[in-house]
Parts: sequence; C-alpha cells; structure tokens
Amino acid sequence: MRSRLLTIALAGILPLALIAGLGLLSIVSDQKEMAKQRSLEATRLAATAVELELVRSLNVLQALSQSSLLEDGAIDSFAEMAQRVLPTVPGWHSLLIISPEGEVIRRVSLHNSPESSAIADPESFADLLRTSEPQVGNIGQGPGGTWGVPLRVPVRVGGDIRYVLTAVLEPGAVGDVISNRRLPKGWVTTVLDANGLRIARSHRHVETLGQPASPTLAKLLEEDKAEEGMDMTTTVEGGAVFTAFVRLYPSKWVIATGVPTDEVQAGAVRAFTLYGGGLLLSLLFAVAAALFATRRINLPMRQLRRAAQAIGRGQSVPQAPDSEIEEVREVGRALAAAAQARQASEAERDSMLSRLELAQQDLTEQVSDLKSLQALGNQLLQLPTLDAQLQRIVEVLCELHGAEHGLLTLSEGNASLRVHASQGSSPRSLEQLDDLSFKGRVDVDAVLEGQRVTVADTEADPRFAELVPLARTEGFRSVHATPIRHSDGSVLGALTVQLREPRLPTEREVRLADLASGLAAVFIDRARAQTKAGMFEQRLRVALDSSTVPFSILSTLHDATGQVTDFLLAFINPTGAAALRGTVEGLTGCRLTEVLGPHANTQALEKLVAVATYQQPHDVVMRSTAFGGDRWVRLVATPYEQSVAVWFADVTEAKHQEQAILEADRRKDEFLATLAHELRNPLAPIRLAAG
Repeated sequence: MRSRLLTIALAGILPLALIAGLGLLSIVSDQKEMAKQRSLEATRLAATAVELELVRSLNVLQALSQSSLLEDGAIDSFAEMAQRVLPTVPGWHSLLIISPEGEVIRRVSLHNSPESSAIADPESFADLLRTSEPQVGNIGQGPGGTWGVPLRVPVRVGGDIRYVLTAVLEPGAVGDVISNRRLPKGWVTTVLDANGLRIARSHRHVETLGQPASPTLAKLLEEDKAEEGMDMTTTVEGGAVFTAFVRLYPSKWVIATGVPTDEVQAGAVRAFTLYGGGLLLSLLFAVAAALFATRRINLPMRQLRRAAQAIGRGQSVPQAPDSEIEEVREVGRALAAAAQARQASEAERDSMLSRLELAQQDLTEQVSDLKSLQALGNQLLQLPTLDAQLQRIVEVLCELHGAEHGLLTLSEGNASLRVHASQGSSPRSLEQLDDLSFKGRVDVDAVLEGQRVTVADTEADPRFAELVPLARTEGFRSVHATPIRHSDGSVLGALTVQLREPRLPTEREVRLADLASGLAAVFIDRARAQTKAGMFEQRLRVALDSSTVPFSILSTLHDATGQVTDFLLAFINPTGAAALRGTVEGLTGCRLTEVLGPHANTQALEKLVAVATYQQPHDVVMRSTAFGGDRWVRLVATPYEQSVAVWFADVTEAKHQEQAILEADRRKDEFLATLAHELRNPLAPIRLAAG
C-alpha cells in the first residue's frame, strides 16, 4: 500500500517537474539571448551617437577650412576668428594650423597649453596627405600631457594642400555622448581607437583614459574582424560580462557594451529557486503523507484513487475525502493542496509564457524596425533630390506607425515653417497649413519649444482648438511632432505624425520618430553642404573662364606599357582656346599633338610628360614652332589629380626685348674696350718721359 501511495504521488508530481524543467530551460535560454540582443542594440545606438558627434565636428572643421583668411595666408586673423569660435564648439580643446611638413604653425586654445611644433598621432597626418581626405585620428597626449583625439581636414589653395586644420577633440565629449544614454545599472560602454586604446568609458572614464582594452576584449576584437559581434569577456574590474561590439569606418574605432552575466542569470536563478523548491517541497510532502497513511485506509481508498486520478487529469478536487481516519483526511487535504498548487503553477507558467511572447513580439518588432530603417537609409542614398528623400522618410515613418497622415516642415533662415513632404493630406489642407495666419499648428510649437509636442485628443486639447476642423476633415484624432535638429543644436523644422485614434504615442513610436528626425537632419545637412560645394565650384569655374591668362587641364594618355604618350584637353578657358587658335567647344577632348600640329616643338610634350611621370612642377621658356610661326612661350605645368594643370603665355615680345638689351650691353662693352685702348696709346710716351 505504501508503494502504491508513493506511485500515485509521483504520478502527479513528475509531469509537473518535467514541464517546469523544460520551461525553466526555455526561460534561461531566452533571457540570455534577449540580453545579448539588448546589448547589441545599445551598442549600435551608442555607435550611431559617437559617429554623429564625429561628423558634427568634422563638418564644423571643414566649414572653417573654407575660410578665405587661410587662402590669403592671414593666419593671425584666422586665429582670432577661431578664438571666438572655439567656445561655441563644446568638446574642442584646441585648434591647430599645421604645415604639410608637419610643423605646427599656430595653436589656438582656450587653455594655457605649452607651445610645441611637434604633432601627436603622425599616422593620421600622413594618411591625410596621402588621401587628401578628412581623417579621424587616434587618442594621444599633447605637449601639456592632455589627452585628445585629432580631427584633421585639408586646406586646399589652388589644388594643393597648403595647411592641415586639426581640431583636438576632448575624450570627455565622447564620454558625455555614451554617458548620457542612461544605461541600466552595471552596464558598461567603452570606446576604443584603431590602436585599441580607450577614448571614453561610461564608468571610471578618467582612471581608464588612454589605457588598452581588457585582455579578453582585445582578444575578441583580434579574433573577430566583423563589423559587429558579441561574446563573453571580462571587464578591467574583473567582472564577467556579455560584450557586444560595433566597428566604425573609416576611423576603425570600436564601441563595445558589456552586460553583467549576473543580471542575465538572476532571472534564471529566481525561476529555478521557485520551481525547484516548490517541486521538492511537494514531493517531500507526498512521501511523508504516504508513509503515515499505512493504516485504516481501505474504505476511503477508492475516494483517494479518484482524487488522484482527477489531479492527474488536471481537474480540481472540490473537497478532501470524508473519513474518520486522520491519516486519510491528511492525504485528502494533501491531494487538494497539490491540485491547487498545480493550478497555480500552470497559471503562473501561462502568465510567464504570455510575457515571453510579448517580449519576443517586441524584439521582433524592433528588429523589423531596424531593418526598415536600414533599407530606408539605402534608398535615401539613391534618391536624387532632398525633397524626394524627405518624402520617403515621411512615407516610411507613417508606414511604421500604421498612420495615414504625416508631415515634414522646414524653416529656411527666419522664414516661417513650410511643408516640404507630406503623406495622406489633401492639397487644401496643405495650403491651410502653409497659411501664416493659421494657428494651432503642432509642428510650430515643437520648433518654438525645441522638444516633442503631443496632442492625445484633438477634440479635447484647448491649446489646439483651431486644429479641430482640419483634423475632422482629414480624419485624425491625435498628433505628435518631433523637432528636427541641426548638428549645431538649432531646430530646422519638425516631423509630424497624425493618428486616427485618440492616444499618446508609444515608446516605439517615439523612438522611431527620433530616429527618423535624426536621419532627416543628416540628409538636410548633407544637401546643404553639397549646395555650398557646388557654389564654390561654380565660382572657381567663373574665375578660370574670366581669366586673361591661358589655362588648361590635360588628362594623360598611356600606351600598353603604362608610359605617358599624349594628353587630352579636359578643360581650357576661352583665353587659352584663342591662343591655340580654336574654341573651347572645339578643343575640349582633342589630343594635344593634334592641336599643336606636326611642326610643334617636341620639348613642350617632353616637359609635360616629365611633369605627369615624376609629379614635379616645371616652369620653362621655350621656342614655339606650332601653327607655322616662330614664337617664345612660357609654360608653367603642375601635376593635378592624375592630370596636369598648365598656364601658358606668349613671351615673344619680352624675349626680343631681352635680346635687344643683351646686344646693347655687348656693344657698350666693345666701345669701352676700344676707348680704353685708344687712351693708353697716347699716354705711353708721357709715362716713359716721366720715368
């Protein structure tokens, strides 16, 4: 009988134990995977924030490099201007003007730094001279022992690099970017340069500044060369963490985020304690009840058997078996308690599975959002105009919100907000929004306040009473507008989403709106920078076309061995075309040998080939026999981006004047020699008599 009672008790406990064990393993595995994905997502966001900080600083530095003061060589005036600009650029320690030879010409700083002509991180300086592209350097110490990261851009004058403008970024600026993200307690984010030295850390930033990464993290980065990855590492404090990393290009910086393993395993430990302890307690109680119920159990045994069978089927036991035997009553109560415990356990399991499904759904939604934003970024790079890019951003944001209406409004300078992209709005509504007298615009408030503005219900919010007719016409009940911020912190406009139902935006929708507004700001800055660059290029072309000095750019032609044999006229100004007895349209794209003809002086082609081959400028005066004439020409040739820039001028008259001067000097010398000879001969008898 005892064995039978034990068998009945175990029959009720073992299925629960098996299900609890499987559920426990599933929960532990899912929590670990969720923690890893959260770490990788946090690392990606940190990498995006750091990259935006670097792009902002490089944009400011490139804007300074376009100053006409540098082109004119007015270093002192530029330094005074930079001294006024530095306080407006947080995170910049100093600004250096460096010659192409690597000598610091001028150091502009708000700090009392010792003067030094040497530069830190010469590798990034050499890379800039080699590629002529802006460079993000590695962390190093300046002459005063202060840590900093050099950001370098070239200053071009006439196609050559005259200076290298370097901003020394304080590591604290990068540290502020990663520290302001409010990571959970125990999470650590670190930023490493291309040499593996620490630029910033969200915990103990000052103590670890400039030090190498922990050995385990360094080994992970050495073995895994992918753009992103994750694995177990150990922090410099000795704590075990799940670490996710992301590499930035072209700077080759690494952003890594570590999540303590204790945090990941804490939930599993709690579940194990709860399920395992409860299961063990139930098993011990059932065994004890079976040991004590050895007598006077024959009559109520059938009731006990039916109760046990009910528990096995997952049914409830309404009441314990009625018996005068205390032991039997105890077994009955134990069976009833076991049934309740099983129901409670199943209810808790169902609740936990529901929460797990919600978490999985949220994670899947976030991954889908990231994929959509990544695809959006690729699409935006292929669109030709800014308006098309902004329109696509509004469409994707509305799609992710499940909304039918959206707006993107911008303000040019001090002008009022105008709609630049819209989704779902009628032309009449857009005209009403562009009307300066229209009040109740949520995007206007977002721009004025510099923060997100939400309207949970357009029918109930008195601030936007004038918005109600428009909302009823278009069919929306709630609005939220996110400001679009420039890299310098100013507000460019607002991104507005209009929802059909009255509610506040969810955390996901707020996050998507922030990402979309940041993406819009990046492409607006990019479009304005391209427009500015086009203006500079147009000014240069006008200057060359209006020049009275003949000028051309020759692209090289090579034979099968790679030797330069001829040149194509890639560009020539009107003065140069007239000197070569042609027009700009007729000469552009022609071979130089065909333009000069067979009677041209071969020395000209030889000099141009030498300039293209050895990349050294030449300034030579030679006789020209082209076009059947005999003239003297001065040729100034300079290598320029796999081509040759050529200034040339007819100096025949100057050459003839020079020859006339030389001939006059020769005749004067002959006359003076003859005069001296004639004077010596009459004086000879006088000298003899005097002697």
